[in-house]
Order: sequence, then structure tokens, then C-alpha cells
Amino acid sequence: MNARFRRLLPDRERILSNRWLRWLGPSLMHPRLWNFSRRGVAVGVSLGVFFGLLFPIAQIPFAAGMAVLMRANVPAAVASTLVTNPVTFAPVYVA
Repeated sequence: MNARFRRLLPDRERILSNRWLRWLGPSLMHPRLWNFSRRGVAVGVSLGVFFGLLFPIAQIPFAAGMAVLMRANVPAAVASTLVTNPVTFAPVYVA
């Protein structure tokens, strides 16, 4: 299962060639940010859900930034912000 996720993630050259992420290059290359371990995914999902419910704007950049600072799994943090997509937005806030 880990191999399936690996091919979906960006590689080192792709991250370093992106002009918006180039300045974060050394920080984004830490192995724990892209490794699917229990702790990394758990912290990443919790960050993503937290920022997904807290901020209505710029959820993904905030979750990704905090995941980098806390050395959590970045893909899990980014994906879990989508818990409040336009379809589930109203029911989540009403509940």
C-alpha cells in the first residue's frame, strides 16, 4: 500500500523546481513529512481537521505549514482539510 501512495507524491526535483516552494526546499525534504507512519499520519490528520474546521479561508496552506513545523505527514494534513468541502460545510457547522 505504501508503494501506491509513493507514486502519487511529488519527488524531490519537482518540489525544488516549484518557484513557490523553492525557498522551503530544505525544510520540505525531511523524511518524516512524507513517511506514512502512525504518528505522522495521526498528527497530520488532526492538524488538517483542526484547520479545516477553524479557518474558512486558506485551510490547506495553514495545515501544510503546521505539518512542516510539527514534522507531521503533509499529504494527510492537506487531504484531511477537505472534511469541510462545499457539500459537507453546512451540516458540519450546524452540528
